[in-house]
Amino acid sequence: MAVSESTKNHQGGLGDKAIDEGDPKMFSNGKSTCPVRYFKKLLAVLNPKQNALFQKPKRNFMSGDQIWFENCPIGVNKIGSMMKEISKDANLSHVYSNHCVRSTTVTVLDAAGIPIHRIMQTSGHRNESSVKFYCDRQTLDKEKESSNILARFGNELSAQARQELEQEGNTQSQQAQSQVQNDIVANVNHSPTLNLLRSAEFNNCNITLNIVKNSK
Repeated sequence: MAVSESTKNHQGGLGDKAIDEGDPKMFSNGKSTCPVRYFKKLLAVLNPKQNALFQKPKRNFMSGDQIWFENCPIGVNKIGSMMKEISKDANLSHVYSNHCVRSTTVTVLDAAGIPIHRIMQTSGHRNESSVKFYCDRQTLDKEKESSNILARFGNELSAQARQELEQEGNTQSQQAQSQVQNDIVANVNHSPTLNLLRSAEFNNCNITLNIVKNSK
């Protein structure tokens, strides 16, 4: 293949919309889910008398049969509902449409950092805003990342709130202790009997003081 090869419909230039011309390709990846491997398998069991790629399957066929399809193409409506029927027959968690494959392609390529003009060449989109609609949507990983950020923010607020409450509680406790000490000192100063304890010394003993505040 030549780079930027011009065709009959696209000779180049500023007014040329080369992106309109689809140029799909399929590459082998060497894995068990290789698309080329399955595509070759499909081609091998198609009806050779029919040129259409999507052919009507035979009602009764075995996996060992050479031909799995009738000499009859599938209609447009049947192709349109193909993914929905596959989803239901396979008991998938969601009912997918043909469009899901296209949107998944755009989302995956965008997440991988592929420029939007290259994504459009792969997906066949002609309008950049249509592609951006899928690019702007959050992937599951991005949603998890956003959730974790919010969770950390909430935990930080909770920790800060707990710290403030603890500080407030310590302040109130200190104020209460200080008030009790002030009350004791005041009672000692106003009581001749207790005032004698100022110069007293006690060793290895228990002392119980019952202070009754005079209501007068």
